[in-house]
Formats: sequence, C-alpha cells, structure tokens
Amino acid sequence: MTESNISLHAAILRQHGRDVLKILRKAENTTLKIARWTNHRIFNIRCAKADITPRSIKLKSAVTGIKANKVIHKAEKQLLDIRIRNCSFTISKLQDELQNSETELVSAIDDHQQQQQVETHLSRMRSTEFENVKGKQRDKFAKLVSSKQELLLKKRAQDSEIDKNRWVINKSDRILSDNERSVLEKGEQKALFDLKKDADITILPADKGRATVVLNTNDYEKKMEALLNDTNTYQKLDKDPTATYKRELVGIIRKWQNKDPIPLDIKHKIYPTTEEVPKIYGTPKIHKPDAPLRSIVSSMGSLTYNAAKVIADILSPLVGKAEHHIHNSGEFVDKIKNLEVPPGQKLISYDVSALFTSIPVPDAIEAVKEKLESDTTLKDRTPLKINHILELLTFCLNTTYFVYQGQFYKQTHAVGEHKSNHQHDISLDNVEVIGREDHFWNRKIREALEIKTLRPTLNRDAGYDLPAIYDDLLPLDHPEGGQVTGGV
Repeated sequence: MTESNISLHAAILRQHGRDVLKILRKAENTTLKIARWTNHRIFNIRCAKADITPRSIKLKSAVTGIKANKVIHKAEKQLLDIRIRNCSFTISKLQDELQNSETELVSAIDDHQQQQQVETHLSRMRSTEFENVKGKQRDKFAKLVSSKQELLLKKRAQDSEIDKNRWVINKSDRILSDNERSVLEKGEQKALFDLKKDADITILPADKGRATVVLNTNDYEKKMEALLNDTNTYQKLDKDPTATYKRELVGIIRKWQNKDPIPLDIKHKIYPTTEEVPKIYGTPKIHKPDAPLRSIVSSMGSLTYNAAKVIADILSPLVGKAEHHIHNSGEFVDKIKNLEVPPGQKLISYDVSALFTSIPVPDAIEAVKEKLESDTTLKDRTPLKINHILELLTFCLNTTYFVYQGQFYKQTHAVGEHKSNHQHDISLDNVEVIGREDHFWNRKIREALEIKTLRPTLNRDAGYDLPAIYDDLLPLDHPEGGQVTGGV
C-alpha cells in the first residue's frame, strides 16, 4: 500500500471513524475485483474469437474419434459462452456493489475535496490492477495461441506423411473427378448424398481403416448374393418373421412376470415396442484380394435391439480376462516392441475366417453360462438371474434374421454378427492353444500372433473345431504346406 493510501486511510479513520473506513476498504476490494473480472472476460472473448479453448474448461473423454472430438469441441465452445455470460453478470453485480459503497462514502464524507481524493484513489487502484492482470492474461493467451499453432503444424506434418490416395479406394468403372475424390475424403454429407444418386455405384466404408470404397453396384450385389447363397449359413424365409419373434419375446417376459418376476425398469427396457426389420450390408475387405465383403447386420430399432444392449452391459466386464487377450493396438505394440524371434523360429499371424458365423449358438451359450456362474460380482451390476440372462441371450442369438432387397433370411446355426461381440470373445477365451514347448501367443478378437517352431495343436474345449475357422496357418516352407495369413 502506497504512502498516499495510508495517509487517506488515516485521515478517513481520524475524521469519520472506523465504520466509514470499512466502507472505503470494501469499495477498494470491489474495485480490484472489477478490474480482474473485466480482464477475465476480455481473455475469454479473445479465446472464443480465436476458436481456442482455455485449459480450465478443456474436456476429456474415453470415447475417441472424429465425431467424439466434434462433440467435445462443441461442448467446450458452449462452456466458454457460458463463462463469458457469467463474467458479464459478475461484473454487473460488482459494479452495483461499488456504486452502493460510493454512495455511502459520499453521504458519510461531507468534505468535497476528500470525496475527490477517494474517487481518484479508487480509479487509480482499478487502473493499476487492470494493467497488472492484463499483462498476465496476454501472456496466457499468447501461450494458448502458440500451442494451437504448434498442434496445427504437427497435424500438417502428419497429414503430409499420410497417403490420402488410400482414403478413397475406387473399384468401380466410374472415373472419379478430383472434386468427387475430395468430397469422399472429407465425408461432406450433402455432396456424398448427390454422389450416391448414381445408381451404378455403391459407396461403403472399408472393413478396416478409414477408407471409403466405391464399387460398381452390380459387383457389390453379386458379392452380397454370393454370401447369402451359402446355404450352410443362411436360409431364405417365405415371409417376415418379425411378428412371430415379437410374440415369443413378449411370451418370455410374461412368463417371467408370472413365475419369476424381473424389475419393471428392465421389463420396460426389453419389451419390444418397435418392429424395424434388421438389414444386411457388406463392408469391403480391401486388405484382401478381390476385396471380399464382410457381412454386417444393422439391428437399430429392431425388436431385440434393447434386449441385446442389456445383455451386452451384463457381459462386458467378463471380456478380456484370458491370459493372452489383447485389448487394443497400443497394448499390442507394448507387448511386442522388445520381442525377439529366436533363430529357427518364425513370427506367424493367424486370421480367423468368418468368426461370427463359425461359432455355434449352443457353444456360445455354454461359454457364457460358465463365466456367469463363476462371476462373484454379477449381483452387483444386475438384478437378473442367470436363467433370465441365458434365456434372453438364447432368444437374441436365435433371432438372427434380416432382409436384403425384399428377401428375408435367417442365419441357420451360428452366432450373428449384429449382436454384441462379447459372447464371441468369451467363446474364444475358452479355447486354449496347446504347444509342445513354451511360446508367445496373443489374440485380439479375429487375429492372433504366435512364435512357434512346430505346427500348433488346437484343442476343442469350446465344442467346435477351431482349425476350421483359421485360414492357412502354415508357412510356405512347412512340410505340410499352407500359407500364413497376414505374413511371416
């Protein structure tokens, strides 16, 4: 506090008493707050105009991806707008408080010269504090701008290394213009809609990666027909079975309510209120010769959609408990970064062919049953009994039907790809790889990696022949022949 401030305070105390000095100190405190909040508001407005998010309102999410980032960015902008409005509200409130304090001081101090001293004192305090805080806020804003520029430069450097030619895979007869290719790379919805009006081409996401694939519609339909003509997997139906399945599910729920009631909230959640028919489509496997299709069934809005979600929530904690399970690519990299392949051995990658349509429903149900019976935390996350869960899961796995170009189909014997992946993962967790010596073995859903000298022996703990769903396990120079899917 300066000497002049001390002199003013001493004069106010001596001439007007302690109560008036308290009013002055309150006015001083309010003046400083106004200076700080005004700077804070200016800082946030500058951030909003520069499309910069202050660190204090940065959001984090376990969900990643382009769409998730857009949602987060939009939420951050909304939070910044709210903060600016809050600053304005706070400043207005403080100004009212200061005005009240100044009015009280004018009433208590009858000396006009002293009133001018108080007014000048408060104005100087506000100006000094404003400039002090302004410098700090400018430095903070400059750092945020610098960080954003560094991120942009880093992203541009990364983008320059990306082969954008692989973002759009054109396997159709149509020659795409530069503009059309750019539209497909960016995923602009309106332009994509216009491009999709061409009935001769079909635009699909690739099975793996972020590529967009353009196929001749005739080629796409032939590949889909080839998939659906597999009578060992799919069966044509004479009519839409939705009404029949709906009656079955309603019957199961009513039976439970009469004999073994379930909570009403779960009953309402799984009760079928929509009759949208599941639809099948194929995603091209561009990493394989001739880009075969992987069949996907979209069950959004179907009568089993909510029931499958309930089952998925129950089963999700049981997944990934096997010793050799790999959760994601990052964990896989950590496991193999220091891996050395001994002399005389080879690194072999396995690829499960048609995983979802190769696991029989009874085996999946049995695997889930074993996991549930040994799960000590089941009662903590669901009030459903094991018999409820298994009956509902059995119903979902046995209603694997869909429509394609007006024809209804049903999957005949195995697990459907449009349900939760959890039951598939639990089934494969029950299959162990048995070798004659110690070896490295890790698995993530479809793929597996192993270091082995001899051909592995795969047992049949899950009740089905695992080798039958693995493609070409042996290296070319193995005495028994074969080929390694994914390379050696």
